[in-house]
Amino acid sequence: MFAAPNLSKECERMILNGFGYRSEAYSGSGERRVLEVVMYEITELGNNDIIETMTSLYGTDTHLWHEISDPYDYNDFYLAMNHILLHKLPIPVNYALWLANRDAVVELYGTNLVQRYSVGQAIVLSDLGHDGVLFGYHSEPRPMI
Repeated sequence: MFAAPNLSKECERMILNGFGYRSEAYSGSGERRVLEVVMYEITELGNNDIIETMTSLYGTDTHLWHEISDPYDYNDFYLAMNHILLHKLPIPVNYALWLANRDAVVELYGTNLVQRYSVGQAIVLSDLGHDGVLFGYHSEPRPMI
């Protein structure tokens, strides 16, 4: 697991513990493919923290970020993001999952139906602290038993 300074205490705790939680009851689209998750987060929800976090933690090429700064040019954005996710990070990232600590999931989503996921082989793509951390995985994450 890659960790860096300036991560939230919630993110550091998940890394130290080796796992985080989510609720499929609330956000259970089932989509795990990283490109689909990241593109939706940035273009539909405006979560540019993903770009800032990946630049800060991994020094991703700024010229590639310039190509995606205009999300209206979706094709260039998609191709540049795909290149970054597969070739410019510590591991080739194929899947992504938002996780938080258990209490935060219960508080934010109003359910006790939570699943635990490992973060041991993942990298941080976005760190929103209490609201969650987007982890990137090479292999598809599965709930821990």
